[in-house]
Amino acid sequence: MDTNQIKARLKTAGSIQADEPEKKSFLQREISFGGGAWNDGKKEQFYSSIHTLLDAGLDLYSTLEIVRNEEQKKKIKTELEAIQNQVGAGMTLSEALATNKHFSSYETQSLKLGEESADVITVLEQLIRYYKNRIAIRKLTVRVLAYPTFVFGVSAGVIWFMMTFVVPVFADVFARFDAEIPALTAWVISASGSVAKNTPWVLLVVLALVVLAKTQQKKPLYRKVSSQVMRKLPWFGSLMNKIYLARFAQSMALLLKTGTPLVRAIGHTKNMISYYPMEVALEQFTGRIQNGEQLHQCMKDFKVFEPRMVSLVKVAEEVNQLDKMMQKLAIQLEEEIEHKTSLIGSILEPVLIVFIALFVGIVLVSMYLPLFELSNVIGS
Repeated sequence: MDTNQIKARLKTAGSIQADEPEKKSFLQREISFGGGAWNDGKKEQFYSSIHTLLDAGLDLYSTLEIVRNEEQKKKIKTELEAIQNQVGAGMTLSEALATNKHFSSYETQSLKLGEESADVITVLEQLIRYYKNRIAIRKLTVRVLAYPTFVFGVSAGVIWFMMTFVVPVFADVFARFDAEIPALTAWVISASGSVAKNTPWVLLVVLALVVLAKTQQKKPLYRKVSSQVMRKLPWFGSLMNKIYLARFAQSMALLLKTGTPLVRAIGHTKNMISYYPMEVALEQFTGRIQNGEQLHQCMKDFKVFEPRMVSLVKVAEEVNQLDKMMQKLAIQLEEEIEHKTSLIGSILEPVLIVFIALFVGIVLVSMYLPLFELSNVIGS
C-alpha cells in the first residue's frame, strides 16, 4: 500500500481533516476547560491517525511525517515535528512524547508497555477509546450545566432589570399620591431600593470570587473546600462524583489491561484526575496496597467511592478480573450519568420556568394593585 492509499484510508477513517472541514454547531463542538491546543479531541484524533497508519503497515517516522503535514495548527505542527525528529534520532514513541509536557505519564507509560510487548496497536486502540469516553462524559457535563446556568443567568437579569428600572418608575408614580399602598407593594419597592443600592457590591463580590478561583484553584485548601461544597450541592454533587468515578474506572481499566502493576496504575490515575477527594484517597492507596491490603479494602474507607463500586471491585479481585470489572464499571457509570443528566434537565426546566413566571407575576400584581385602588379613589 503506497502513501497516497494510506492517506486516503486515514481520511476515510475521519482522522485527518479535509481542506474544508465540516462545520459544527456550537453545541456539537468539544468544550475544553483549559486543555489548550492538545485537548481531548485533538489527542483522540492524534492517536486515531497514528493507529490507522501503523495498522496499514507504515513505519513510525513516516506516520508522524504524514500526521504533521496534515496538521493545520502551527503550534501543534511544530511540536509534532520535534517528536518526529526525536523518533528519527532513535527514540521510541513513548520516549518522544515524554519530552512534551502535554502528554502525561499515563499515556507515555501505557505506550511504553505496548512497545515492550510489541502490541502498540492495542494500546493505541485503548487510548482512542479512553479519550472518546472522556469527550462523551465532558459533553454530558456541559449538557447538564449549560441549560440551568443559562436560565439562571437570564432569570437574574430579568429580576435585576425589573427591580432596578421597572419598579422605581411605579414607585415615583405612587409617591405623587398621598395614599397608603398595599404591604406587598411596599415590600417590593423596598427590595427594589436594596437591589439598586447593593448591585455594585454584589458585582465586586462576584469579581472577587472569580479572581479567588483563578488564583487559588491549584492550592490544596481551596480545592478541598470547593470540592466539599460541590459534593453537598443537591443533584449536582452526586452527579459530579459519578463523573470522576467514571474517569477513575476508565483510567484503571486501560492501565491494568496493558499490564501496568496496580500501584503504578493508581499513581498514574491520581495524576490524571483533578478531583481533590479522590486524589487524597489514591495517595493513601499506594502505601496501603504495598503493605498487603487489597484495593477494595482501601476504597471502602473513603466516601468518594460508592459502596456498590467497592463490592464489585472486591468480587473482581477475588476472581482476578479487576481490569474487566473496571471497564464494566466505567460503562455503567456513563449510562448512569446520562440518565441522571436527562433527569436533572427534565426537572430543572419546568422549575426554573415556574420560578421566573412566579416572580414576574408577583412584581406585576404588586405594582398594579395600588393603581386599581387609586383609580377607585379618583372615580369616587
